[in-house]
This record gives sequence, structure tokens and C-alpha cells, in this order.
Amino acid sequence: MCNCTNTRSPSDTPVDFTKYPVPTLDNANFGEHVKKTMYLLSSSTAEKPNKIRIAFTGQSIVDPNNTWPASLTEWLRQTYPTADIIAQNFAIGGFATEFLRKRMPNDITSFYPDLVICYVSGHDTYYEEMVRYIRENTMAEMMIHTSHLVTDPEGYEWAEYMSYKRLPEIAQKYGAQMCDTRTPWKNFLLKNLMTLDVLLYDTAHLNASGQQFMLELMKQFFVLKESNAAEDIQAQYIPISTKDWQGGKLTVPFTGNRVELVYGDGQRGKVNVRINGQKPSEIREAYIRTKENNSMWSTIGVISYKKVPGEQVFTVTVNDFTDAQNFSYTVEGAETGLEGASNTSGILNGNYLYLTDMSFIFHPGADNPTPGQLYTFQSLLNGTDTHDGSNPYTTHPEKSELFDPMMLISGILVGKHILELTAESDIPDIKAIKVYNPNDVI
Repeated sequence: MCNCTNTRSPSDTPVDFTKYPVPTLDNANFGEHVKKTMYLLSSSTAEKPNKIRIAFTGQSIVDPNNTWPASLTEWLRQTYPTADIIAQNFAIGGFATEFLRKRMPNDITSFYPDLVICYVSGHDTYYEEMVRYIRENTMAEMMIHTSHLVTDPEGYEWAEYMSYKRLPEIAQKYGAQMCDTRTPWKNFLLKNLMTLDVLLYDTAHLNASGQQFMLELMKQFFVLKESNAAEDIQAQYIPISTKDWQGGKLTVPFTGNRVELVYGDGQRGKVNVRINGQKPSEIREAYIRTKENNSMWSTIGVISYKKVPGEQVFTVTVNDFTDAQNFSYTVEGAETGLEGASNTSGILNGNYLYLTDMSFIFHPGADNPTPGQLYTFQSLLNGTDTHDGSNPYTTHPEKSELFDPMMLISGILVGKHILELTAESDIPDIKAIKVYNPNDVI
């Protein structure tokens, strides 16, 4: 354990990092697993800006109450000013891996990031489940944090085990970038004879100096490797010319789970979209759910659709609650009517929905649900049936926030599909179809 006993700076006094500099990390092994991200950042130009989507996920050390994630994003924007960086912070304070894993399908899959920065504690089995899900359903690269030092002697050995054994094993297995912030945290405090509270405002959370310290450490993990030109680490671009259109229809076989349009400088006309002969709105797997209306510590997790739900509001009414393994409820769709009532174990096999224990998050820190309590969420189409070259998602706040304007469909099963575009009038100037295949990065 860190024997940091003598204090040079009390926790309410900012650390002078010019006098006590943040450790310089040995970055020889950095960058290997974030090649795509670094290529997109470094190769972006004013004439051809690259879009990079960054997702933060985890608990209270990375959630929006912290400044370092937003500061890291701003530093990247300043360092790579021509890159179009879009960042979302999905972290929730208090959500260990057992809870956070239930958020992955809605949060990460809907945003479909290029990079996921993950700082979360909890059981290693659930941690690996989270990483595996991201790898199997997106093309995101990952940065995995070790934990920093906190004033909890009981949790010290588990944090050491996770930081120096299990997380490196998971990172190696799934090709993620390890971000060891624990070791430089120790070294900084020991070298400068400082106590833990120099960087914390309580037993675990970062004060202003801790936020700055974490930021300066994280900057050092963004290392550009010159060994890769990135054609093999980006999404696939299928080039399109006017001769590929037959009778106003374009047919493109692809393998993956997400498709976007890449327009040229010419006209943009309206096209109707079909995947395997179906409109995106007719494909069950293309539906996600919106954020729910209730307290974040007592919330909705994974929602499984048995058949196409359409876009509608579903209301969950609690009937009875004993604990997270013994509860019941009723679900009703605004358009489709009564789904039915669950059994006493919280399982519902409804008309459109299938709900299990993965569908609910009852955090021990939250008040227990009470009979009559309502949870609402909306089924949301992760795509569009038509596209005219403008952003089809601007009228929906959550879609506009999460979806790329050129996205046609996302979240379908990874596999072989056929995209059909039918022009309503003149042939639009589409120069490529951008396809994402998570199997390319597993």
C-alpha cells in the first residue's frame, strides 16, 4: 500500500504542478490500440475534416461532474483543430460494472463511437462482459483505466488485482489500450511526500488538483503510431458512380451492422432506403430506446424487442417490489396497448417486449420503487426510411445528439446484408457507401 504520510499540500490548497510536475510516462507501448482514432485526428484537414466520436463511460470519477473528460476533449480539439470531435459522457456515479453493463446497448451502441474511454470498478466478469459487448457491436477502440488511489484499505487489494492483473488481461484479449494511471499516482505522492487527500476532496473523488492530474496523465496516452496508413482500420468505403445505378436504383451488398452515405459535391436528391428488402422501420434490431424519465439510480436497462415496436412511449407501472430479484410490474405501449404483467421475478414475455432482470437497474443507493411508480421510455428507430442529403434527425433532440446525419441504419445484426437505394427523381451524387463491420476489429 502507498505509505504516503507527510503532507506538503493540504487538500484545500491547489498543487503547484510547476514545482511538483505530473510524471512523464514511458509511452513506448502507447498508441498501438488507438491507431484508428489517432489516424483520424492527425490526418484531418480543413478541406477534408475527419469526424471522431468519443464516448466516456464509467462511474463518479468520469461522470459529467468531473472536469477532466471535458478538458481532455477540449485539449484534443485544440491539438487537432481541423478534426470534428463529438464527445458524449455516459458515465453515471455509483454505477459499478454490474449496473453499467445493462446500459451498454442503449448508450454505446446508439452513439457508435470511434473511441471508448472506460473508467469503472466492479466485478471483473461484468467488466469483461462490457468490453466484449462493445467489441462485438461497434468498431470502437478502447482505453481502459486502472483505478487511482483512494482512502479505502479494504478495497486496496482488489484494486491492485484489477489494475495489474485482470484489466491488463482483458485489454490484451480484446485489443484495448491500457491506461495505467494508478502507478504514476503512487509515484507522484511518494516522491513528493504527499498524502492521498492532496488530489481528493473526500475518500475517493478528485478535487481540482486531482482533475488536473488525471487530465495531464490522460493526454500522454494519445500517441500517434506512424506504422499504419489506416485503410485497414477504418470503416469500409464502397465507391459509387452513376453507372452503378440501374433504373434509378442502387444495390450494394455489404457485411456489417451500420451504413452511412458519403456525398459528393453534386446534387442531393431524396432516396428511399431498404435493407434486405425492408424499410429500416420494419427491422426489429434497428430499434433502441430513449433515456427514461425516472431517477438514474433506479432505472431501465436492456430492452429486448420481440417484434417491430414502432416509435412509441412505453410505460412501466410497478405493482410490487421486495428486492431486485422479487418484483412485478405492468407494461403498456401508447400505440400497441397492454403488454401484460410480469411474473414475481420481474420477467415479462409481452407482445412486443421481452424484459428480464437485465431490463432494470435497482441501485442499493436508490430508494426502493413503490407500487404505482412509473417508468417511461420510448422505442426509437436507429435509422431512417428516406434520406435527402440533409440531416433527417434534426427534429428529434435525442436522435440529433446521438446519430450521425448521414447514417441510414445502425444496430442490425452483424452479417451480410443488401442495401437498396431508390431515387425519387434525379440520381443523387453519392460517391461512397460507408460500412461498419465490428468483426474487422475483434
